[in-house]
Amino acid sequence: MKQKSLFIIMGIIASMAFTSCISNDLGIETGGSLSIDLNPQSDFVQTRALSESAYRNTSNYRVKVVSTSNNNTVVDCLASELSNNLPKQLPIGTYEVSAVYGNEHAASRDEFLMTGSSIVTIKGNETTTATVNCKPTCGKVSVEFASDMATYFSDYNVVFKGTSLLNGSTFAWSKTDTEPWYVGLNSEGETINYTITLTANEDFVFDNNSADHGTHTVTGSFSLSRNCAHKLKVKASYNPSSEGGMGITITVDESTNDTPVDINIPISWI
Repeated sequence: MKQKSLFIIMGIIASMAFTSCISNDLGIETGGSLSIDLNPQSDFVQTRALSESAYRNTSNYRVKVVSTSNNNTVVDCLASELSNNLPKQLPIGTYEVSAVYGNEHAASRDEFLMTGSSIVTIKGNETTTATVNCKPTCGKVSVEFASDMATYFSDYNVVFKGTSLLNGSTFAWSKTDTEPWYVGLNSEGETINYTITLTANEDFVFDNNSADHGTHTVTGSFSLSRNCAHKLKVKASYNPSSEGGMGITITVDESTNDTPVDINIPISWI
């Protein structure tokens, strides 16, 4: 769910003492009022490891208002602090209004970054609203191993890599994991590469013509954008009468909340 919180910076400053988050040297002779419509937008769902409701709480966001003409910061504080120090006013001019919450990581299960900004022009004796839509700078990745995997494989996992922030590093999903990964992405979205490693149980073979029960790998990739959640669904495929015998079927579930779109990717063993 998307939530909005409206807080307003307006009023007369000349005779007031300023809090630490408001510049006390604005030089206002004539000015206008600024209201800020802070709108956190995340399509992610609640998880046990991370309370995403905290990212929808506007009072948690740090707000900055910076003059674009001289780079002077006139507001820099938590939204909760700002809402307790009304009213305020700004000189005539153009400002960048930004808000952030959290921290960016290449891959994390505990935290991600929400950020947004807007440019507004303050005019004399007018109230201007800056709408700041804050969105994640990450996508969410998870894996769902079908229950039949344990029948055919003694061990299995997925290793992911490929984004610019990972810079050659990896993050992994074991067969017992349940919590998703939040993966930092550039603004255009990026390609996630994955390697699935499997070890067959002794009662099954990867190839009817081979007695090899060792570890085998399958690789693939999918595109991921910010504020999107992709789930890799991995299911065993065993047909002892067919060439190859053992295999898996992979589905990349690109659903974000209530809009499922599946892409089926068959994987064959040599």
